[in-house]
Amino acid sequence: MNDTVVEMAVKFVSFTTFVDPLFWDELGMRKLNDWKLDEQPHSITATYCNQDPGTSNTRLSISFDAFLAKSEWNKNVVPVNGLVLAVNTHETFKNLDRKQILCNAAQKVKKCIESLDWLEKPSLLNTFYLTVYPDLKKYTFRYWNCIPALLYPQSVRMLSDPTQLSAEVTSLIQVFIALHHNEPFLLVGKTPTSLSSILL
Repeated sequence: MNDTVVEMAVKFVSFTTFVDPLFWDELGMRKLNDWKLDEQPHSITATYCNQDPGTSNTRLSISFDAFLAKSEWNKNVVPVNGLVLAVNTHETFKNLDRKQILCNAAQKVKKCIESLDWLEKPSLLNTFYLTVYPDLKKYTFRYWNCIPALLYPQSVRMLSDPTQLSAEVTSLIQVFIALHHNEPFLLVGKTPTSLSSILL
């Protein structure tokens, strides 16, 4: 390592939630026609892309098709499975125990790590819990999104400057992204004899 390199704290990009207005249309119809007074969580899928130009945050996008099951996604788009809870009153929304919601979501991720379930299904490491109060008469939607994340020690530091990936490694990363349908994590390690990949 170059002794002149100054150690830098490693920083992680945070998520910003972006909700497509058409998602509210779909949620409103489901609440009115299907869920009605039911206050149980329902499965939805959001997406993010690490290649948003000129932004400091990565957008977790919830679009009109969030309720649809999809097997394939656009290139460079990573799906994130989560839950949406639509409550019936503003009072219920205000009184939700958000700390407990966050704790429960984090415990599921922790359990997934400890049980090694993430080795079979890496997408379990990324999740979210969207709580919504849809006022369908006024067509207003109040929401709060919980995105649990691991807390890394403050002492995590970069020991050297980042280096440019070789054309060979860049090409392999693109192949593996396509091969594994945009699974969220990919490590490529080069050994003296071979190039190996590990999906996280």
